[in-house]
Amino acid sequence: MASHKHDRLTEDIRRELTDIFRTVKDPRVSGMISIVKVDLAGDQSYCKVYISSLEGLEAGKRAVEGLTSAAGYIRREIGQRLKMRRSPEFHFVADDSIEYSADIARILNDPEQEGGGGMFIDMQQCCRMLGTADDILILCHKSPDGDTVGAAYGLYHALTRLGRRAAVRCSDPWPERFRYLTEAVEMPEFDPKLIVAVDIAGENLLGDGLAGYAGRIDLCIDHHVSNTDYAACTLLDAKAAAACEIMYSVIRHLGVPVTKPMADALYTGCITDTGCFRYSNTTAETLRTAAELIEAGADSVGITTALFETVSRLRMALENRVMDTLEYHFDGRCASIVMSQALLQELGAKVEDLEGIVSIPRRIEGVQVAVAFRENPSGSYKISVRTGEGADASAICRNFGGGGHMRAAGCNVPGPLEHAQALLLDAIGKELNAQ
Repeated sequence: MASHKHDRLTEDIRRELTDIFRTVKDPRVSGMISIVKVDLAGDQSYCKVYISSLEGLEAGKRAVEGLTSAAGYIRREIGQRLKMRRSPEFHFVADDSIEYSADIARILNDPEQEGGGGMFIDMQQCCRMLGTADDILILCHKSPDGDTVGAAYGLYHALTRLGRRAAVRCSDPWPERFRYLTEAVEMPEFDPKLIVAVDIAGENLLGDGLAGYAGRIDLCIDHHVSNTDYAACTLLDAKAAAACEIMYSVIRHLGVPVTKPMADALYTGCITDTGCFRYSNTTAETLRTAAELIEAGADSVGITTALFETVSRLRMALENRVMDTLEYHFDGRCASIVMSQALLQELGAKVEDLEGIVSIPRRIEGVQVAVAFRENPSGSYKISVRTGEGADASAICRNFGGGGHMRAAGCNVPGPLEHAQALLLDAIGKELNAQ
């Protein structure tokens, strides 16, 4: 079994090769080259690099010829950049993935494909779709958070860097706190040829403004284990802490240099979905991604300050009033809060002002499950659940057609409040007793 040190060196080589390829002055090596796989020998003497061209197999073969001619230069660059006493001999191979493209084309062109029952694809197939398409529409989920906004804008900037026309759309207005990502970007209007959903687990999360795209989504890039497989093609990594973590890999595989706007967008998603790297979904890979985004120019201090250390007077008032509704259940293992329509209207609170409020009771000693009941204008309740190690938030919300992650999930239940509370507390009790 390969050691972590060997795996890390392999990843370092892959990262540097992506950058070095752009410096090879050979017309056969274009910016449309992506690295599919790097096989480094255990003694580090030999390295086989599988590459793919987003322009097809023949272009990939020409790129291999160009890279082979530049192998000496590439080897020296790797040695200098990674400070290797003896860098490996490189052998380049064109990856034959025509059958992948055929499968994707078959599904996208299938007139009976109505969303759901699509195919799960790998990184190479995803990048082939993105790299060969134009007029790409990127969709965010309703009530947008930092991960969906960050993933969408990160991908938007990468696609425009490739010369593609792209645009981002959402049913709801962008929250004010993300204006550093959205305010300076004007989106074009066009008839999309490829529709991409980011950080959207199910079509019910599109919202009314994007409901017309249901059944038409070609590609979904997501990290939710509860993803309903609604898109024709889905790139899913449930181990990733954020969709932005996956999107960073997508952009690197596309061979696009990560600019500051991309880095700011992707860092936003990584930091919001991990609670400033405090949640249990934070992994070593998440932290490596964040470090590389900072190296690429992400304003980590400014973003952290804006999203985690700045609280409006309205939010402070909201927290004070909501905490007056705090109740404990199951011997203090569960805590609940309520946000009524009357309170929200009295304070003039918007949906974006409520983000993260359910995490406050989760911090209380002994609380394994925190649940927030937010009344909708219709009288139903939007439920947000956060859990510690002793319970699965997604399992609780699946009882009501919702979903999410093990530590953070949501759903909607009918009112009145007493009915909604009875439903949720029954499900929470069963989950706590099952542990």
